[in-house]
Amino acid sequence: MLLTLSVKNFQSFYEETVLDLQKRSFKTLRPRPGESWNENIETRAAIFGANASGKTTILKSLGLLRDAVLSSVTSDSSVERMRVPHKLHTDEPTSFEVEYVTNDVRYLWALHLDDDGVISETLKANPERNWRLIFSRNRDDVEFQPEAKLTRAIRENVQGFLAPWTLTLSAWLRVQSSSNHIQASRWWTNGVLPFIAGRESEQYARHSWLIELASQNTAWMEVLRASLEFADVGISGVSIEEKAPEKIRQIHLLLHPDQPDLFGEEPEAYTEIRLKKEDVQDYLKYIEFKHSDASGKQFDLQESEESLGTRAWIDLAIPAFYALTQGSVLLIDEIDSSLHPVLVRELISFFNHAELNKHGAQLIFSSHDSTLVGRHPSEVLTRSEIWFVEKTATYSELFSLDEFPVRDSHNIEKRYLQGNYGAIPIVNSAQVTKILSLLAPST
Repeated sequence: MLLTLSVKNFQSFYEETVLDLQKRSFKTLRPRPGESWNENIETRAAIFGANASGKTTILKSLGLLRDAVLSSVTSDSSVERMRVPHKLHTDEPTSFEVEYVTNDVRYLWALHLDDDGVISETLKANPERNWRLIFSRNRDDVEFQPEAKLTRAIRENVQGFLAPWTLTLSAWLRVQSSSNHIQASRWWTNGVLPFIAGRESEQYARHSWLIELASQNTAWMEVLRASLEFADVGISGVSIEEKAPEKIRQIHLLLHPDQPDLFGEEPEAYTEIRLKKEDVQDYLKYIEFKHSDASGKQFDLQESEESLGTRAWIDLAIPAFYALTQGSVLLIDEIDSSLHPVLVRELISFFNHAELNKHGAQLIFSSHDSTLVGRHPSEVLTRSEIWFVEKTATYSELFSLDEFPVRDSHNIEKRYLQGNYGAIPIVNSAQVTKILSLLAPST
């Protein structure tokens, strides 16, 4: 489980900013006897704020950290992408700290970057009562402590992988030692799922993962069907179909002009075909949706013909169910995009349901849906789960609703929209008149 995420001098967050998922009643480093981590850690965090305030930055930072741990040995750019200091403080380090729990051990991983790469990196563990240093790194030199219980060969192998933009956690993960604390690296493989944002390239990758999951595992195919039935989107069935792109068909005909077309089309004459990378990647597996009318008559729709809302639902629901089964952290930017508010509320509620969330899965998301802040038609988030981001003069700040005095009689949604908690856009109505006057035809 994720406990805290801290960023400093990363994009618009110059001052140290902490997203703390520990319940306010949790004052110790470890749960008291008889308590569990799940009882003391929030399973949801909702981030609200104006456009361009920095909401996405918080989510993205954890997603970038995940990607870097998994790939920095082979890709320098995965760490370089994290070195994005505030534009007015480019000569100062960028820092990240993450506290998380895996197999009942609390870890604190700290990372500091500058334009030359990793300045320092440390990992501490708290398996019982006190913090124990596992490793400390200064530039390209790392020193493992006895607590790490690594052989000399393993330590040398890890050191051998290190480069200015390579993380120690990544190198340790690549070496795959048998030390207990290797779990601090392995947690990132499934402890945090890929960041769900609206960018088309990420949507393609996520959707491809979803289709592969459903096509290779009958249980997940049933989950896909059940999730569509749950959402009441008017779909009676679903299947995974496969189709070769046009250029793949053309290549087959070019190589085998004397053979029947395996793709069921009449042969044509081709002498030259230019194949792009995306043509190969696009060997299409796609979802086909079945619809039925009241009389039982059926018809099929391909994904491109299905509604945007239906596609948005499965692209969020399946990762959510996957996170619930794995105990993972799910990051979603603008969770309310293209989804009905009822479905958004249901999706959020999954993570606060004891029977559904048995493994400590967590949902961290951003939204513009102010009804999620309020209590109508019912309260979906607690005060400590609601966070705001406000940007003032290029500097972003993150704070929680429970930092404000809130009474039971308060209409929180109304007070938020009135600006009592900040984190809303301050519109300049006079500019509308100016814009229209500029566009008015000259006389």
